Amino acid sequence: MPSPRFVICGRVAVVAALASFGVGGVARALPASAAANYSSVILASSPLAYWRLNDQAGSTTAVDDTGNFNGTYASCVQLGRKGPISDDPDTAAFFGQPGCWMTYQPSTSYAGAYSVEAWVKPGSATKRYQTIFDTRGPEGQYSSEYSFDLGFLGSDYNGKQQLHIDVGDGQEWLSNGMIPFPFTAGKWYYIAVTVNPLTHRAVLYVNGTVLGRLRLADHGLPTLFFDPHHPIAVGGNPRYDLISGNPNPGNFDGTIGQVAVYESVLTSGAIATHFQAGAKPGVSIVVKTALPTVTGDTWVVYKGGAKYSTATIKGQVTGAKAGQVAELFASQFPYKTGFKKAAALTLNGTTNTYTFRARPTLATRYKVELRASARASSPLLTSPTRTVYVSSAAYFITRTSCHPPVCHLTAKFRILVPPSTFTREHNKTWLPYFGLLHVNRLPKTLYLRAGNGRAVAGPKLSPDGFNLTLTFRFRIGNGPYGWYFEFCHKDTESADGLGLPGHHQCGAKRISRFATYVG
Repeated sequence: MPSPRFVICGRVAVVAALASFGVGGVARALPASAAANYSSVILASSPLAYWRLNDQAGSTTAVDDTGNFNGTYASCVQLGRKGPISDDPDTAAFFGQPGCWMTYQPSTSYAGAYSVEAWVKPGSATKRYQTIFDTRGPEGQYSSEYSFDLGFLGSDYNGKQQLHIDVGDGQEWLSNGMIPFPFTAGKWYYIAVTVNPLTHRAVLYVNGTVLGRLRLADHGLPTLFFDPHHPIAVGGNPRYDLISGNPNPGNFDGTIGQVAVYESVLTSGAIATHFQAGAKPGVSIVVKTALPTVTGDTWVVYKGGAKYSTATIKGQVTGAKAGQVAELFASQFPYKTGFKKAAALTLNGTTNTYTFRARPTLATRYKVELRASARASSPLLTSPTRTVYVSSAAYFITRTSCHPPVCHLTAKFRILVPPSTFTREHNKTWLPYFGLLHVNRLPKTLYLRAGNGRAVAGPKLSPDGFNLTLTFRFRIGNGPYGWYFEFCHKDTESADGLGLPGHHQCGAKRISRFATYVG
């Protein structure tokens, strides 16, 4: 006889292994101080080529600041667009349609380790293919494939947004990688890629931090970057974009600036430094837990063990100096006492990232402030505010056996809630949902009080605990059988600081068995 399974329901969470998701945001921008030196920072890293794409409108020459690889603009490329670097006069180039690209025709070859970086602002978050940088040969020259390209995949590709790279050795592809990356149209991103044939790894970075790593196959040849048959293109894919009838050209529908390439693997520290030099000062904040978000809300379980009761708060501070302090502030429900300092971390001035961990017992708002020192009375920068909600916990205790033809099932749970919420939580009406297996398949839908379901809360057992007893009576016959049940109660975080905001179907006549949260 199969045992009943349980998932998160209402504000009652059975501790189970679930995927991790998070929410994120970026603080408002303040004037940059170091950004004006961006080009000098890039040149100090000795790029092989550096196209700032800040040439005058009407120009056909894309000047390479190293003096070696001047490129050519297609006549439809729009120059003079606002660039990505705050307080910097450099403009950028808008590409926008197939055939609008910057190209460079090499007379030499390069194979081995390399890096590519650029600031990009996609104009669409849905377009299937958007090429940032490409060295695949022209259409019709099949042997000119298998080099390198980098670009966005929009939601029209497979419903997801991703960064995509191809890495080859001139004869075969070594990787055709896609890494999930939710991007926003009209927003600047710093994108960097390093390709290391010695370690057989390609690493993608977004805004100075690692987005993902890809394994490169090894067929005995070095990674090919470019040669006379694999010209460089920025903003499009000359191999495929102009094919007649192509419904999904790979042109970049947006703006690109500050493109640099290197015949070496940039270190993670160098990439972070490049991003810091060009980024607007601010504090980003991302909150993650081991539970999936519900309508975008992040939450933990009260006394759910270290894994399920802990929120990780992390982010990056741009424009910070060594010795400055990132401080975490928290405000607990009902948010009347304001924010209080919860933790602090001194930044080293290189990566300027922070990570804090918190175990809230009621809904709590968090923000991070950058201060000149631990004694400073006011912040230099402040992140947006993020809220972590808290659910009560349900731990399975026991259940009775079940025998055909009529099953009398009793299941007991221990419910744990913060002491300040006990009376309200204990007195609520708990609602049982039930579904019976048919033809060896668990039901997709659960029905309110089906199976003669009842839910009764027992007396107080501790300052934060009571038992909940569920009973069901249903006919199962002599064939294969099984069941699935959940329980919940209507609630919202605004009542006592426990639970998620809004209504999540608890009390409806039917709910989906696959619902992450019902309350």
